Amino acid sequence: MARFGFRMGRNGAHASRTMMLEEIQTLLDALPANATKADYVAGVVDANLLGKGTAKARELTAKHLVELYGLDENLCLFRVFRRLWQQDAPAQPVLALTLALARDPLLRLSRPLMLAKRPGEPLDRREVEDVLDQAEPGRFSGASLKSFAQNINGSWTQAGFLHGRARKVRALPAVTPTNLAFDDPLKARLLKLIYLIGKLPTEAVADTGVRATGDTLADLLMVDLPAGSADLRKRIPDLLHDLQEKAGLVMGITTPHGVEYRLQTRESSAWQDEYRHQESELKSSMTRIEQERSDLFRKQALDSLRQVRLSQGKEARDLSASFDAELPKDHAERVVAWIQDGWQADEKSFLAEARAVGNSDPSLFVYLPARNKTDLANAIVAMKAAKASCFNAVPRSLFGALYSQAKQPRFHTSAQP
Repeated sequence: MARFGFRMGRNGAHASRTMMLEEIQTLLDALPANATKADYVAGVVDANLLGKGTAKARELTAKHLVELYGLDENLCLFRVFRRLWQQDAPAQPVLALTLALARDPLLRLSRPLMLAKRPGEPLDRREVEDVLDQAEPGRFSGASLKSFAQNINGSWTQAGFLHGRARKVRALPAVTPTNLAFDDPLKARLLKLIYLIGKLPTEAVADTGVRATGDTLADLLMVDLPAGSADLRKRIPDLLHDLQEKAGLVMGITTPHGVEYRLQTRESSAWQDEYRHQESELKSSMTRIEQERSDLFRKQALDSLRQVRLSQGKEARDLSASFDAELPKDHAERVVAWIQDGWQADEKSFLAEARAVGNSDPSLFVYLPARNKTDLANAIVAMKAAKASCFNAVPRSLFGALYSQAKQPRFHTSAQP
């Protein structure tokens, strides 16, 4: 394991430092990608690229950086890390943490505790101290445990998993596909496949029928044909859940084909935030939803009545609609469709009035019962929120254009209350 770049043992750089994100960023930006370990050490100690005040501080910094990151192209982990580093700047904080976890036993002890915390959940420093103490009871003094825990929390904060100064709270870091490529090859393959499926045409003439659903993704990722995809079908749902809920890299969209997955880019995240904002605004104003429901009902009723043709013998008769709270006074003189719904009118009262007019009255009585009120209101909210957020802006980047294509199913699905 050591020749690949992993470090085992009992000690780690977090006994005295954090993962030194600012220092590693400065050092890697200053030296070429093909720099050797000697070049990195010389850059810190001799050239003082990190601006340390004393020779001792420079030597200690170089020592800790080597412990945390290896800084050696002969180590597989650092070699891959270095290549990914220069390709994706937003991925750098989590990349640095991932490599530090592979090389620092002290930091690694905190991983289960940190990942078990849900976003928004507080983290007390003493929880980290307890984890360290339980690993080797009595080995460290109380002061040492406090110092180690502060350094460890500092690294998780630099990577974006925590925020706050005195009071630490679990947060969602900025994770990109680059981070998954370094941390989990299967998740990386899954993201690539979702991207490729998203590029397939869906127009009626050219539609391949391939959709990025969980089962389809499992079947396409299969490499052992005799074994089949049963094992992958068990694993893929959990991986997709992690990619959506924890990493924020994909989003599941309900379509007629099932839940399809699309890549979640920075642009799509902004669209999603706007969608949730619009949704929240609408839910706080149910008067708007009631008016929208009434308008949709009225439009559908009028569209249906336009298709009706009435005649008395050879004489055509006009059919008019009325949505007033009371039956029009001239209802006996013309053919009127009096249309009411269960949201505004009581069904028993409506039926009583229909019976009261008698068989000789030409009026038509149309009543829509109030069923599935909550589902209908939610569908209207989803439709209006999707329309407001998805079509009020024009994508100006490649990722924005990709998401603009990916979001279409959400609107078309929402637009069918």
